[in-house]
This record gives sequence, structure tokens and C-alpha cells, in this order.
Amino acid sequence: MMPITPFNTLDTEIIQILSRDGRTTNRAIGKLLNISPRQVANRIERLTSNDSLKIVALVDMHAAGYDLIVFIGIKTANRVSREIGETLSKFDEVTSILLMTGKYNIEMMVLAENHTALAQFVTEKLFSVSGIQSISVGLALQIEKFRFSWTPFVSKMVKGIEIGTNSRFDMVNRKIINLLWQDACLPFQVIANKLDISESNARNRIIQMKAMNYIQISGATNMNLHDTDILAFVEMKIEGSKSKKLIKQLAGIKNVVFISVMLGRCDILAMMIAKNLKQLSHSVTDIIEKLPGVLSVSASQRIESIKHDPRWTRISSHVP
Repeated sequence: MMPITPFNTLDTEIIQILSRDGRTTNRAIGKLLNISPRQVANRIERLTSNDSLKIVALVDMHAAGYDLIVFIGIKTANRVSREIGETLSKFDEVTSILLMTGKYNIEMMVLAENHTALAQFVTEKLFSVSGIQSISVGLALQIEKFRFSWTPFVSKMVKGIEIGTNSRFDMVNRKIINLLWQDACLPFQVIANKLDISESNARNRIIQMKAMNYIQISGATNMNLHDTDILAFVEMKIEGSKSKKLIKQLAGIKNVVFISVMLGRCDILAMMIAKNLKQLSHSVTDIIEKLPGVLSVSASQRIESIKHDPRWTRISSHVP
């Protein structure tokens, strides 16, 4: 891995363009920034080589057939939390494992196609793991914001969950997505050759899936590097009558990257990133706690990422 150097203005501008469309060509980026395609290519090569940037094919969880998105807070006992997290990370259904401060030692995100699949995961897999003292489960009823242009890169990536059996993708689109998961910038012609379809067919299928908010190609930067390295979970109890306005206000806070209406452990779960503890404290105590309709707030901070599968997101809260 190349040495880490701070982002300069040009790096940041390139990253912002790629976060909107990770397949933007070097020529197009160069034209926007008034630099040569070679300069763009060299900078992207440096950013990807030192693990500062990844281009990722994101798939909408609901479009992929996962109707249940569950957040599980875990209290541990009589076993090191990291060991428990490593064990949990081996389960395909688990897309994220974080070691945390606060009332839970571990935060876990799980995808399930239906209630039967979720019950099977909990009873046959989760309950088989030693060292779990208690769990607190929250079902994401409505994800209102899911923006992770900053994401934790983990050094050890295990095979994750695949597209569900009840997805909105036909067999060809499944194969296209699997190829994009291997290389999100794979040329259309290469995809066509691998699948024995025409280049225009491959291109049109990807364009259509993007237009339907089923997939998104995006650049993500490493939360574990540079100055943005704090990820916090913020659980809220709220007045139900003020929920719509409150969610809109939360969504307008720039460093809030995730918002979901929940059933179970809290009314609203938000995630935010911060440059330091001072900024985090300001965001929670001076902004979120003072929003009309917020009854109580509980915040906890990520210590370490054990697992993070960057392929899954919620591109739109209104997938048809």
C-alpha cells in the first residue's frame, strides 16, 4: 500500500464526481476540472492504491429481495467482544459488525428475505454464538437516508450475502451485478463478451437498473483514514405527531448519513460521521437534542469495524 497523503482540493473534487457516478470517465472528469485525463488517472490510481478510495457497485437491498433490514445491539459477557464479532462476521446475512462504546458492545446489521429467514438466523446462528449476554433488535421500517460516501474499509473481507431469490433482477442482470461487484468500472464490451450478449444490451441494462434506483456505481472514501474517522449511532425516542418534520430536519444535517424509522429498540435510528469528539458532541447535544419532537437521545461511538459489506444500500425509499 502506498503512503497516505492528505486529500488536496483536486483530490476532493475528483472524489465528489466519482461519488455521484463511479463510472465517470477520466476524460469527462478532466474536462470538468480543466486537467488532462492522464492527471485524473494518476490521481485515481494513487487514491485507490493507498486504500483511500474504492469504486463500488451498490445494490438496493429491497430490489435484491431483502424485505427485512435489522439492527441488533449486542451486550457481551465472559468473552472478548472482538472474538464474538469475528464469529458473527462469518454469517452471510450479517453485512456490518461494529465494536462500540455505550450500552451495546457490538452493533450488527442483518438482511433477511422474510420473517422465516430472520427467525432462522436468530435461532440457529445468532443464539449459537457464546458470549452474547443480551440483544436488542430494531427493524428498519422506512429508511429515509442512506449516504455512505465515507465508509470503513476492512482489511479482511469475507464472502457476503448474494442477491435474494425474490429479487427484481432477471438472470442476466444478476450476472451483470456479480461482474460489477468484482470490478465496478468494467467496460460494457467486456461485460458483453463475458455474458455473450451485445454491448448495447449490457449498456442499456445497466442504465435501466440505475434509472430504476436498483443499482448505483459510486466512489467511497475510507473512514479509517484522514480526519473523518468517527461514526456514531444516535437512537431517538420521539413524539409521533412530529415525525415527518423531524425526519426532514435530520436529513438536512450534512454529517447525518443514515436515518430510519424503527420498530423495536428506538423510534428513529440515525448515524453520523464527525471529524472529532467536539463536532460529535455539538451535533448531538446542540442540534439533534434540540429538534422539536425529540424526547430522548442516546449516542454511541464506533471503536472498530470488524465487517462492512459496502455492496448494499437503500438507494430510494420508494423502489417500485
